[in-house]
Amino acid sequence: MPSSASTSDRPDWQPTLRGERILLRPIRAEDLEALHAAGSDPRIWEQHSARTRHERPEFDRYVAGAIASGGGLVVIEVGTGRIVGSSRFYDWSPADRSVVIGYTFLERAHWGTGANHELKRLMLDHAFRWAEVAFFHASPGNLRSRRALERIGARLHAEQQVMVDGVPSQRVIYAMRPGDLRPDARGDEAPAAPRRELLADLASRFAEVRRESEKAIEQLDAAQLRRSLDGDSNSVAVIMKHVGGNLRSRFTSFLAEDGEKPWRDREREFVDDLPPGDAGREAAIDRWREGWSVLEATLASLSDADLSRTVRIRGEQLSVMQALARSLAHLAYHQGQITLVARILVGPERWRTITIPRGGTAARRAAMGFDPKASG
Repeated sequence: MPSSASTSDRPDWQPTLRGERILLRPIRAEDLEALHAAGSDPRIWEQHSARTRHERPEFDRYVAGAIASGGGLVVIEVGTGRIVGSSRFYDWSPADRSVVIGYTFLERAHWGTGANHELKRLMLDHAFRWAEVAFFHASPGNLRSRRALERIGARLHAEQQVMVDGVPSQRVIYAMRPGDLRPDARGDEAPAAPRRELLADLASRFAEVRRESEKAIEQLDAAQLRRSLDGDSNSVAVIMKHVGGNLRSRFTSFLAEDGEKPWRDREREFVDDLPPGDAGREAAIDRWREGWSVLEATLASLSDADLSRTVRIRGEQLSVMQALARSLAHLAYHQGQITLVARILVGPERWRTITIPRGGTAARRAAMGFDPKASG
């Protein structure tokens, strides 16, 4: 791998790269059906921010974006010539000598085979002909992608807020420089032990609760966010304060300290002491995000061995998995509150449905290729 980037030639972000297991070549419009066959497994996307990317037409938009990016690649299985995934280069910055590698997926049959490590090696070797640093983006709750990146030597660089389909979302950024790739690391989403698989599924469910809550929150203006339905029930802003405070307390030093921290003032979480106007809305969102960031960092840090440990909440001893399941149930309860209050305040004319709309069941089943009459 080169030790310094070249500045003498123009970057080529759609190369053909060949390894022992896989070949990368520029994506073409006629690859769409083969790519969808490779990416139609819902479990590939279950921890991504776009959890329904396996469905048409969302997958079609994903491929169209890869073609339009000028950096899209397909992953081909050497020996069979079959398309088994995709990746891309994007956001090349000549000033910073940086590029992003992402939008990657591989068929699950290629998880745990070393294909992901080879894919990253081929792309990094190529990128470092011009770039001094390569970045990778991931959703905070996408533990599989984050662990795969960490195993190959990527380092957590930053967290930032981005807009995904018009909804504010968080993402984490990892960075790699020449020499960082671990040559002996598999870096794959290896077949998981049952406990690891359960942890990954819980992380996916936490991310889903957050995502669907935020789809309701973003439909409320500053005044609606603070409004109680009857003068006694909690506003969405107060619920957000409570959720943020709860998560900060429960998941700060999760394994080492009781989840009910001495610095937590639970009663004050239910008092609307936020500043007026838009500043209050931003303050509520900040409290909410702070709590979720602590939870997501803790989930990303847990190892297989940690799953056998116990933690305490208000002195009660629980297994790690019990504590996580308890927290998930608590958050889902408040997600329901947020969605119901927001739906009432926004009104039926302006409300944007978060899940399947009324009358949309048949269309959703068709998009998934599911026929209940044929499945019995």
